[in-house]
Amino acid sequence: MFAILLRHALTRLISQWMIAWLLLLVCSNTFAAKGDAYSDHGEWSFSLLIGGHSPDLSALYGGLYKAPLVGQGVLGGIDDINNGENAIPPADFSLDNSLPSTSNGGKASFELRWHANRKHTLVFGIGSWEKTSIGYMSGQLPTRKEMNEIIFERRAKISYTEYSIGWQYSLLRRSKFQLYLRSSIHEIFDIDYREDFVFNYISGSSLAGFSRIQILEAQTAALFMGQIGIGAEVFLSQWFSLGVEGGYFVGSRSASLKDIQTKSDFIGRDSVTFKNPYGDIGDGTVGYLSQGSTNDSATYNKMSLDFSGWQAMLRMNIYY
Repeated sequence: MFAILLRHALTRLISQWMIAWLLLLVCSNTFAAKGDAYSDHGEWSFSLLIGGHSPDLSALYGGLYKAPLVGQGVLGGIDDINNGENAIPPADFSLDNSLPSTSNGGKASFELRWHANRKHTLVFGIGSWEKTSIGYMSGQLPTRKEMNEIIFERRAKISYTEYSIGWQYSLLRRSKFQLYLRSSIHEIFDIDYREDFVFNYISGSSLAGFSRIQILEAQTAALFMGQIGIGAEVFLSQWFSLGVEGGYFVGSRSASLKDIQTKSDFIGRDSVTFKNPYGDIGDGTVGYLSQGSTNDSATYNKMSLDFSGWQAMLRMNIYY
């Protein structure tokens, strides 16, 4: 409860700071002396930023990434699969292919900056973030009424797109260098999660040497976040500079994935069914399968995603 209240307070504080500084920026530019209306290097700049964002997705890394894939497949020949006395019971399976849980993801963005004067800059940005995790394991999967040796590849990707508006304040400025503070408001949208399951059949049934693929996708709605950071910039010429900056993102709430979609090239005569690592928990949101679940006893736990965390970026700037 304290963490939720703190996130709300910080996001509201950043929003209030932004409004106050935007008003100050307009006033300072209106009354600036002639010749001090904008930066020494140009009134506008365009920037490419590349770096990483490390959100606190502990429910994803410690829950879904560790969740098993369980299910059941039919075994036996044609004479054994009916209700005869010698019928072979279906075979349950569990594939525990945990994914690595490194928190950093790659981020790239573009920014357009209006240098209202030597102290104040208005920043508009758009960018995207993505993180991919891959895991491999060998195991057995009953398919087409036979037990098969397989290599199971599990790939997970989570991503988002954002746009932002912010303010930058120059703390220290020299002819070839500046140190600045920045504050910004971000809308995180188009949050997508996808898992690809690739089953490479090594031996067993007629599928040996072939693969089966299953894809699961889910999305969630937009989030508003605030960022406070600090950066430095070195001018290599009148129109070009390089910089580095870091900051902390904080969101007013967490998000839950929704709208599960599944695609699979398994067919009916493969005679295998799955309970996937994530599924609907009954309220329209996505949960993760508990460790130790079986085909007959599968429980999905609630999962929320918190994108608060540190960010570090390198930037290239062109002034005009």
